[in-house]
Amino acid sequence: MLQHLAWKRGRQFGAGAALLAILVATTPASAQNTVPADGYAWFSGLRINGADQSNTVYHASGNLLITTEVSGYVGIGDATHGPILAINNGRVGVGMTNPSQRLDVTGGYSLLNGLRVSGLDTANTIYQASGNIVISVETPNYVGLGDASNGAALAVKSGNVGIGTTNPAARFHVAGNAQVDGNIAAKYQDIAEWVRTSSALSSGTIVAIDTQDTNRVVASNKPFDTRVAGVVSRQPGIVLGEPGEGKAMIAHSGRVRVKVDANYGSIAVGDLLVTSPTPGYAMRSEPVNIGGTEMHRPGTLIGKALEPLSVGQAEILVLLTLQ
Repeated sequence: MLQHLAWKRGRQFGAGAALLAILVATTPASAQNTVPADGYAWFSGLRINGADQSNTVYHASGNLLITTEVSGYVGIGDATHGPILAINNGRVGVGMTNPSQRLDVTGGYSLLNGLRVSGLDTANTIYQASGNIVISVETPNYVGLGDASNGAALAVKSGNVGIGTTNPAARFHVAGNAQVDGNIAAKYQDIAEWVRTSSALSSGTIVAIDTQDTNRVVASNKPFDTRVAGVVSRQPGIVLGEPGEGKAMIAHSGRVRVKVDANYGSIAVGDLLVTSPTPGYAMRSEPVNIGGTEMHRPGTLIGKALEPLSVGQAEILVLLTLQ
């Protein structure tokens, strides 16, 4: 009769009801009508818990637990570690029972087909899973991507991106060699390099090779100086070398603003410029007549004026053509 009841209920309510009926039919009569004091029942090792608000869901070691502990909450876990997956008020939490977002993950990391996604892993355990691709949030304002053997290859920290460094000091910071197969686009138009200077020099200053020391420059201080070496740049498009105390960015090609003195002659667009008697300033070059041919002194030219200046001193844009 009980088997007939199971078959009949299965047709009316589906396979789930049939299974429930079979379980009831095969359970001793003494247990069928017994409801435990804490409000749950056992079905082949699966524990389905009702309004159990005393967390007794964790007392049955080794069983898979599905619990509804409070209103609006469903949790799945085990007796040893508690709920691993929780659904609370329409939000899903992993490793927590009270998620604050639609998906909220806490408690370290998970391994998904070799991909490790880490939470606030401040102990750098991100590198202990050898061979895995690792994404980590180790400290506030930091995200790193790398592998267990070599550490973080890509880091985003405080709005800066670092390649080969976990502490980028600029918007884009590469620690090591870089290869570019395309073009490099820079906002500013000059190329400069870090060079030692005898004293602090302001941008736009014309510099000459210092004869008192090696690999050092000074502000120019005489006209038509063949030792002219470039101009102090304010913001180069590309800068070479390493910065340091007592160094300045010296531009030697491209377009850069230069201090000029028009008191030695008004400057027109296209005029060639040389060093002047005014320290650090350029002036218009005057050609010399050699055998009936006017020539500008070789080795003295700084560049060509791109802007005019009729009188006084100012900074104008110059196309550097040192020769």
